[in-house]
Amino acid sequence: MAILLSVTRVVVAQEIRTITGRVQDAEDGSPLPFCTVKVEGTNAVARTNDDGKFTLRTPSKKVALTFFYIGYISQTLDFDLKADTVIAITLLPSVTTLDNVVVSDERFYGENQIEDIRSSTTRVEAKDVLMVPGLAGEPDLIRTMQLLPGVTKGVEGSVDFFVRGGDADQNLVLLDDAIIYNSGHLFGFMSVFNPDMLGDVQMIKGGFPAYYGGRLSSVIDIKTDGTMPEKTTFNGSVGVISSNLTIAQPLIKDKLAVKIAGRRTYIDQLLKLTGDPDLQLPYYFYDFNGRIDFKPSPRHSFYFSNYFGADILDIESDDPDDNGSSEFDIDNTNLSLGWKYLTPTNNIFSLTLTNSRFSYLVDNAFEESTLAVSNSITDYGLKARYDIFNLDVEKLSVGLDVIRHAMDPLEVDASGIVEDIFPSARSSAVTSFEGGLYADVEKKLTERLSASVGYRQSFATVDGKLYLGFEPRLLARYKLNELSSLKFNFTIISQYQHRVSSASLSLPVDLWYSVTRDIKPQRATQFGFGYVKSLGQSGLLFESEVYYKYANNIIEYQEGTNLFLNTDFEQSIIQGTAESYGWEVLLRKKGERLNGWASYTLSWANRQVDGLNGDATFPARYDRRHNVSIVANYKIFKRWEISAVWEYLSGSRFTPVVAQYAIANPLNTGVTVENIYPDRNSVALSNTHRLDLSLVKKSKPGKKLYGEWRLGVYNVYNRAAPVGIQIEQNPETGLFNYQQPGLFGMLPFISYRFKF
Repeated sequence: MAILLSVTRVVVAQEIRTITGRVQDAEDGSPLPFCTVKVEGTNAVARTNDDGKFTLRTPSKKVALTFFYIGYISQTLDFDLKADTVIAITLLPSVTTLDNVVVSDERFYGENQIEDIRSSTTRVEAKDVLMVPGLAGEPDLIRTMQLLPGVTKGVEGSVDFFVRGGDADQNLVLLDDAIIYNSGHLFGFMSVFNPDMLGDVQMIKGGFPAYYGGRLSSVIDIKTDGTMPEKTTFNGSVGVISSNLTIAQPLIKDKLAVKIAGRRTYIDQLLKLTGDPDLQLPYYFYDFNGRIDFKPSPRHSFYFSNYFGADILDIESDDPDDNGSSEFDIDNTNLSLGWKYLTPTNNIFSLTLTNSRFSYLVDNAFEESTLAVSNSITDYGLKARYDIFNLDVEKLSVGLDVIRHAMDPLEVDASGIVEDIFPSARSSAVTSFEGGLYADVEKKLTERLSASVGYRQSFATVDGKLYLGFEPRLLARYKLNELSSLKFNFTIISQYQHRVSSASLSLPVDLWYSVTRDIKPQRATQFGFGYVKSLGQSGLLFESEVYYKYANNIIEYQEGTNLFLNTDFEQSIIQGTAESYGWEVLLRKKGERLNGWASYTLSWANRQVDGLNGDATFPARYDRRHNVSIVANYKIFKRWEISAVWEYLSGSRFTPVVAQYAIANPLNTGVTVENIYPDRNSVALSNTHRLDLSLVKKSKPGKKLYGEWRLGVYNVYNRAAPVGIQIEQNPETGLFNYQQPGLFGMLPFISYRFKF
C-alpha cells in the first residue's frame, strides 16, 4: 500500500487538536525531510524536519491532509480527530515498477519545489552521487556538486569549489553539524565523504536560513544516514583506487542501531607485489564513519556520529648512501552528539555537541638537514534550536550556536643548511569564540504568497576584541499557478575565519586563521530572483535564478608575498571588496528510463583591493564566464544502464609576463632582469570540455547478494584540462611562450558494488 497509518491517542480531547507525524519512504523507511504537509481548505502548512517529522494544530475535528514531496506520489488523507493524534505516513516513489505495472505521480514532478519558500537550494541524494562517473570510477559527493549551476571547480580533479564568485574557504561544509575543514583525500582529488553513509544532503548558495552562518558563499549540510535498519546489511565496493565496506546492524528493533563504514586505498600494497623499487608509491588514505542511533521513546531520539580520516605519505630511501626521508600526515576528526525532543506541546527541541579537528605534519630529512612543518585547528561547539508550530505561523525557529576555535601556530622547525632558506619560526596561537543568536519565522500570507523572515545576531571575540554581525534574512515565494512560482531571497552574512593558502587548491601547508584586531570579518550582501516551472507529467522541472552579491573585507595578499612556510603571513594580508553576479539555469529530468539534469551558468566575479592592480578592479582567479554541465542516466534494459557527464568550462585566469627589461644593479656589477605585467588576472587559460561515460550491469532481482559492475572511461576523448601555466624559451629564437600543461588524460576504470 502507498500509505501506512498508525494512529495513537496521546492526550484527552481538547479544543485545539495536534497532529504529529513522520513521513518516510515506503521502500526503505528513510525519512523524507522538507516534505510539505497542507491542511486542505486552510492556510495551515507544515514541513517535515531532517527526521521527516512534522506537527500541525487545528481547531477542526475533521481535516484533510495533503502530502507533497518531489519524486513521490502526492496523497490526500481524511482524519476524524477525537484527540491529539500521532500518524506515520509512507509514500511511494512516483515512478515504481511492480510486476511490470507502472505507478505514476498523481499530480506532477516538481510540486514540492514550487511550494517551497526556499530558493538557491539543491538537495543531492546518494543515488545522484552513484550515477555520476567519477575520477577512476570513484563516486564523489563534492564532484557531483561541482556539476550544479553557480558552482565552479578549481584545478581539474580537485574537490575545491567556488560558489558565485567566492573563494574556496567561503563554503561551510558540515557533517552532522560539525565543520569539515579539509574535504579532500589524495592531495585534494577525492572528497572525504563515503557515499554509502550519506543521508540528507543539501547545498545552499543564497537565501540562507538564520540558523546558518559563518561563511559567505555556500553551505553544504550533510547528514549521515540515520534510518533504523530492519536487519543486518552489508554494502561495499571494490574499485581501482579504493575499496569500502559498510555494515548496518539493528541492536534493539526500532530503538537502537549502529552503522559503520570504512574505506582505504591499496595502490601502495598492489605496487609492493611487483617487487620493482621504481614502481613503489608509499601513499595511502583511509577513513572511518560510525553512527549510533537510539530512540528510547516516540518523544526522544539520540545519535552519536564519528568521522576520522587520514592521508599518509612515508618515503624512506633504501639506498644506504642516501638517508633521506619524507613523511606527510593529514588527520581529520569529527564528532557529533545530538538529542531531539518532541515536547508535550508537540514542538521540537534539538541540542547538538560537536568537535572538529584538522591537523597536518610534513617532516623531511636529508643527510644533516631536517625541515618539519605542523599546524592544527580544534573546535568545540554547541547548537540549540527550538521549532514551534501553530496555525498562525507555520513555523518559528529560535536558537543559539557557539563554537570555540583553537588554532595552534604554524610551526617551522629546520636544521642544517636548509635553515638558511627556511629559518625555524612559529606564528602566534589564536583562540577565538564565534556564534550567533537567531530567529526564523515562516508564514503563509495569502493563498499564493508565503514568506520567511529571519535575523541572526552573529558575534566573534578574539584577543579582547568583539565583533558583531547584523544579519537579516528574507525569503519569499509567489505561486503564479499550480505549475510555477517566483522566488526572492535576501541575505546579509558574516565570516570570521579564512584559509591562508599559497595556492588555488587545498594543500597540506594551508592553514585556517581567525579574525584578529587587524583582520576584520568578511561580510556579504546577496539578492536572488528565481523562477520555477514544472512541465507536468513529462518529469521535467525548470529552475532559473539571477543573483547579485557584494562583499567587503575579502582576503588578498600584498604583491610579491611568498606564503610558503611563512609564519608572518598576517602582515601580508590586505582586504578589499568583491562583486559577483550571474544567471543560473537548471533543467531536471526524472523518469522511468531517463534521469539527470542539465545546468548552465553565466557569471562575472570582480575584485577591488587597494594596493593591487593599481587600485583598479580586476577579475577573480576563478572568474569563469560560462559553465555547462549535462548529467544523464539511461536504463537501456532492465539490468543495464549507461551514465554520461559532459562539461564545458571557460578557462580560469592568471597574470602573465608580457615583457622583460634589464637594469644595472645598484653595485654596477651586472644587470637585473625585471618583469612587466599587464592588469591582474587579465588573461584566461583555454576553455575546456570533457566527456565521461560508464556502463552499469546489475544482478538479477531477488538474489541475496545484489551486485553492480561498473565499467567506464574518465575523459573519453583524452582532452586534458589546463591546470596551470609554465614559461618555455624557444632555443632558436630566444623568445618565451606560455604552455598549458594538462592533468588526467583518458582514464579507464572498473568497479564492483555489492549489497547483502
